Amino acid sequence: MKAYDLSGLRKITRGNTEFEMKMLNMFVDQTPSQLEKLEEYLEKEDFEKFGLTAHSIKPSIDLICRENLKTQVRELERIGKEGDKENLLFGLFENFRENLEEVIEDLKADLV
Repeated sequence: MKAYDLSGLRKITRGNTEFEMKMLNMFVDQTPSQLEKLEEYLEKEDFEKFGLTAHSIKPSIDLICRENLKTQVRELERIGKEGDKENLLFGLFENFRENLEEVIEDLKADLV
């Protein structure tokens, strides 16, 4: 089973495979740097920027990723926005990152 789900993306592209490919390539190209920013903000305990960055990647995750990542990014956004350091489990971010990296790798393999 693939780590991603394109049903959300296909709803908005309505069969426009060129646009779909453009969106997927942008996701593959831009998401790693967003992950790096999240990790940096987490290490600095800059929860405001952490929450804003999680919020900024949420739309693309909603279009391309499976439900577990959609749930995780919302929890990371909430934790960041609320400065909820007590409930920030570093394991949650690690799991999110690993899952998202798997999506990126699967997409790279399929986009060739």
